[in-house]
Formats: sequence, structure tokens, C-alpha cells
Amino acid sequence: MHVRRAVPGLVAQLIALGVVSLCAENAFSAWTQTHGPRGGSIRSFVTVPNGAGGASLFAGQSRTWRTDDRGASWTHLSGGPTDPNAFSLLAVPNGSSHDLFMGTANGIFRSSNLGASWSSSSSGVPANLSIYALASGPDGSGGTNLYAGGYLGNAFRSSDLGATWTAIGSGLPLNQSHVNALTTTAAGTVLAGTMNGIYRSTNFGASWTRVFTSYGFSFATNGATIYAGTSQGVYRSSNDGATWTAINSGMGFTWVYAMAAIPNGSGVALFAGAGGVMRSTDNGASWTPANNGLTSIPVYALATAPNASGGTDLYAGTGEGVFRSTDQGGNWSNVSFVCSSPKALQVTPSGAILAATEADVFRSTDGGATWTDTQLNTQMLDFAVHPDGTIFAGGALIGIFKSTDDGATWVDTNNGIDDIEVNSVVVVPNGAGGSNVIVGDYSGIFVSPNDGGAWQSVEPSAMPLDWVVTPNGASGYNIFGGGFGGVLRSTNGGFNWTVTTLQGMVQAMAATANGANLFAGGDPFGVYRSINNGASWTLVNNGITDLRITSLLSPDGSSLFAGGAGGVYLSKDQGSSWTSVGDGLTTGVMSLALSADGSTLLAGTSMYGVWKRPLSEMLGTVGVTPSLTGAIALRASHPNPFSAGTTIHFSLPRAMPVRLAVYDVAGRTVRVLVDGTRGAGEQQAAWDGKDERGARAGAGVYVTKLEADGTTLSRKISLLK
Repeated sequence: MHVRRAVPGLVAQLIALGVVSLCAENAFSAWTQTHGPRGGSIRSFVTVPNGAGGASLFAGQSRTWRTDDRGASWTHLSGGPTDPNAFSLLAVPNGSSHDLFMGTANGIFRSSNLGASWSSSSSGVPANLSIYALASGPDGSGGTNLYAGGYLGNAFRSSDLGATWTAIGSGLPLNQSHVNALTTTAAGTVLAGTMNGIYRSTNFGASWTRVFTSYGFSFATNGATIYAGTSQGVYRSSNDGATWTAINSGMGFTWVYAMAAIPNGSGVALFAGAGGVMRSTDNGASWTPANNGLTSIPVYALATAPNASGGTDLYAGTGEGVFRSTDQGGNWSNVSFVCSSPKALQVTPSGAILAATEADVFRSTDGGATWTDTQLNTQMLDFAVHPDGTIFAGGALIGIFKSTDDGATWVDTNNGIDDIEVNSVVVVPNGAGGSNVIVGDYSGIFVSPNDGGAWQSVEPSAMPLDWVVTPNGASGYNIFGGGFGGVLRSTNGGFNWTVTTLQGMVQAMAATANGANLFAGGDPFGVYRSINNGASWTLVNNGITDLRITSLLSPDGSSLFAGGAGGVYLSKDQGSSWTSVGDGLTTGVMSLALSADGSTLLAGTSMYGVWKRPLSEMLGTVGVTPSLTGAIALRASHPNPFSAGTTIHFSLPRAMPVRLAVYDVAGRTVRVLVDGTRGAGEQQAAWDGKDERGARAGAGVYVTKLEADGTTLSRKISLLK
């Protein structure tokens, strides 16, 4: 089980801090939601005609979402159901409109106003029974039966539009396997897809007969023909579900979780959710992939809906939300709502934002206005940035990956890590002018002195979930790792560790005042503070009304933000008192980060993506200059990429000799920018893109290298034509 992650300590406090120039004019009145990352694991769809040739689409995720404009905007229908899991959805005509039914982990709910409100409709259904499938069909007397199937083969029928339900499990695999899907035919036959095969009832569910032996996951119909998605691919029945024929040529991936059919003249286009979307235009004789633009491979639901232009839209429910195709699967676009939970945030050397959600790592280069899926296709839990600009990401079941192109693409770097259940990663000075990469996973702490090339186990009894690095006053550093078992400390680059006096599960670490104040946050204790390098700890929760703290961040070495289930809190007095600064937030906070220019606080929230708020609104000060961290830092160059010129920023804890130079990727010196003593504080040097002879350097990637006091730091920059 993975713990919600906090912002990486080193990145926020040792490498990436710069002078914060806060804008006096507020851009926002409070916290505002960015436009992503979009997401939400979609398990069900239902459409309702809107009377104008189009349809309203309902998507089952955390309760239900509704769009009336083909996904351009969504409304979260969150009221009513006591359980948020919308496993199945059904629309039944009620005269002038439709009643909606939702199958959840707590039975069945009904809405008579298109989802605006819901009430329990589970009379006759055992309490807390999960309902995975819903269907409606003729009752043989001109009326309508409703059918519900769910946990361990339980199935029910309602003859009064959901007012009461009767168990109809005779012949079904009761107490053996779930009912995954239901469908009915014009004759009133009911088909149930289970983990024990497909079952058929010709007497409205009174008794059932197994007619197919492999798992049944989904159904679609076209006239009298029925299609079934199974664990053996797609099967077709032309005799009311009595017998089935395989139609799998070209299918490849055979587990078909979703099916849809679109009539096209005299034929039909079939769609199968099988490792993406597969399409057949010859009634299943052959299949080809139809995934262009579909960035999420697992497809759990498919639905069709008429559009106002007279065509048919196809929708795919995935682990990254809702995708729409207007050309029968030829091309897809993400039209989902913002529903993601970024467990980790990272601002890259170029200023891009990385957000690690439950589905993937997403990247925004415009402050959250748009987001791109990096296609890592896994859940990451932490980020860290190396002084040379390399970004490391650690995650569940995948270990450590790194990116050398600002987070756009990733490569595996797990050599020597015994357990790839990685919860945290940090880059720390190694005392010899270089850096070590440290990870915490379920097998303990691992260290790599060569940028992830190889790893060695150094502490098998600990599993840190977050880190912070502080100067120790002797030109070295203390590394603190907080996690299961409390807080540990290392003074030699992460190779040896001692346990501090704080026990319990720590989820967030931070420091202020050059490390004089050390903070540990967690659920349910709130925030602890140590003023003696972890020798003792004191609770400092005055003003924190919800103690479920999962993230800590100091943007300036003085003030401190704490994020958690209760939103965001701010302390301006080293943790002695806190004030809520969560105005506008509608959900809890899982991670915090600082924008590249230091002006904006970013928050990864629970279920609602990334939010942002200007620091000036919360700190109430213009022109805040952060105190020095005590470390030499080489910051991002601006602009980058560039053509006319760029400014390279760095900071020094005290006056010292400095050499700052630009090198090509082969290591040859292109231009020396600084070679002499510089004072303490923030510094900068400009490069006009020319070499030592005054000639224009060629377009490409270059490396800026800062050498000072035995420390060497480097970053990549890109010169355009």
C-alpha cells in the first residue's frame, strides 16, 4: 500500500530556490484550478438523448459526471450516493425524460432528475453489496424489468422501476464469481457475463443456464446480433445468445473489457477494449488497432452517442479519463474532466511542471494551461532533480526512471535495486563536489554515486517517504529521511544512518533558517519541530485544524507551508502558529511545489488535479528575498531554450572564488563567463551565445558548469538557430 507523497525536500530547498520577486498585483483571488491533469478511471457510461439530435453523456467514476456538450465541459454529480464507486450506469425512459440508476459498492441508487440528486433504490438488495452491472428489458407483458448483477454471482430483478428487487440467482455461480455485465434481447432473454462464463435466462432471470465457459466482461448489440467481450476475445451470437462463435482474427490481446457497435449502412463497425481499442468493419472477420491519440491503453468502457451533426460519437473510458472519436475510432482526443490526484509535483530546470498522478506522469510547459502525457504509463510517487538537470522519478512497481530532456521522456535506471516499490528519491551533495542519488523503497535505502548507473543497499530497516537536506556548519550536509519508523539522519552522503527520537510514520520533511528548524509532518499527528538536528521533537500544531498533514514546503527558508486533508496552512514564525490559506480549495492537498520564478505555490490535490496561488496573497509581502540555504546553487537559465542570449543564475553562501563556464556536450570549453571572487547571495552572468573568439556558437545543447569551494554543479541549456 502506497502512502501519499510529499514534495521532495532537496529540490524545493537546496537546489531550486532563487530570489522570489512577488507581483504586487494579484493574478488570482485565491487558489485556482489549472486545466489538469485530466483523468479519472472510467468504469461505465450511459447516454440520454437531449431532444436536439445529440445526447447527454454520463460517466461513472467517483460518483457520476455529466456532459451536455460532448465533453467540452463537465458537471460533477456528487450529491446523494453514500458510496462513490459508480461501477455501472443505466438510463430508463420515464415518460418525458429518463431515470438514472447507479450500481455502487453500497447497492443501487436512482435519480429522477438526470443526476442532480440521488436516493437509495436497494430495497431487497443486501446492504453493502457491490453492483457491477445493470440492464433493462421487456417483462413479457408490455412493461419493463430492471436487472442488477454484482458481487459473487448475486443478481436481482425489479418489476417496479427499482422500487423493490427480488433475488434471481438460481443457476448463476452464486458465491463463486462476480456478475460483470448484463444485457437483454428483444425477446426478453437476459444474458449475464461472469467470471465463470456467460449465463442465459429465458424466463426473466428465474433460472439460468451456462452457454459459454470463458470469462464474460461486456456486451454490445446490433439488431438481433449480440457481441460478447470475453477472456478469449470477441464472440458473436445470432440466435439470442444460445450459442457463440469466435470472431478474433487479428485481435492479439484477448481480454475484452468493453464492447460497442455503430451501424454503418448495411453493416456495422465493432469496437473492443482490448489493450487499447480494436476495430472491425467486417462484422468481426478481422480486427485492427484504432488508437491514434488514445494515450491510455487500458480501456474499461465504450459508449456511442448521437451528435447534433447527424453522426455518432464513440467514447472510451480509460484510466486517464474520457476520450472521444468522431470518425469511428480513426482519431481520439481527451475530452475528460480534471480528476486526478498528483501525489508528487516537480518544477523542472526549464520551468515545466511535472505531476505524478495515479495514471501517469503529466507535463505542462505553460503553467498548467495544458498538460501532456509523458507515456511513462505508471504511477510515480516522487521526483528529484540532479544539479546537471537530470530528473529522477520513483514509483510503485516500476522503481527508478530518469529523464535527461526535462521530463519529456524517461528511461529505466534500476540496476542493483532489489525492490522496485520505490516511495521516495532525493539527490544530495556527496562531499566531494558531486552528488549521490538516494531512494527509499520497501527493501530499505539505496544509494547511487553514479547518477543511477548502479545502486547499493545501505540501510535495509528503513523506508523513507520524504527527505530534506540541511547544511551542518562544517561545509557538509545533514540528510534527514522521514518515513515508516520515524526520522533517520545521515552525515556522510547517505551511506550510514542513525535513528532520531521521532517515531511513527512521517510523510513530509522540511527545514527553515538554514536547517536550524527541522519539521516532520504526518497523519494523524500533524507537524513536529526539532531545533537540535532531530535530538528531540515538539508538536507544533497551533492553528492546524486537520492534523492529516502529507506535505511540507518552505519557499524562502523562513515561512513554511503544510498541506493535507484540510487544505493548506502557513506558518510565518517557524511553526509556532499556523493560519489556513486554503481559500478556494475544494479538496485536500497531497503535494506542494514552487513555480520556477518563485512567485506561485502549486498544490497537487486529492482528485481535482493541480491548483495554484500567488505567494504574495499568502505571505502578504512584495519583493520577498529568501534566506540562503547555506549551499552553492546553480539555478535554471532564462530563457531556455534561447537564441539571442540567456542569463545564468547562481547563489553563494559566502564570498568565494568562482568559475562559471559553458561547455559543449563533448566537454570542450566554449566560453568562460566568470573566473574570480564573487560575494555572498544571488549572482548572475549573461551568455550571448558566442565562443571565446566572439564567433556565434552552433545550435544545440550546451552545459553550464559552476565550480566553487570544491563543488561542481552543471545544467543543460539549448541554443537555437
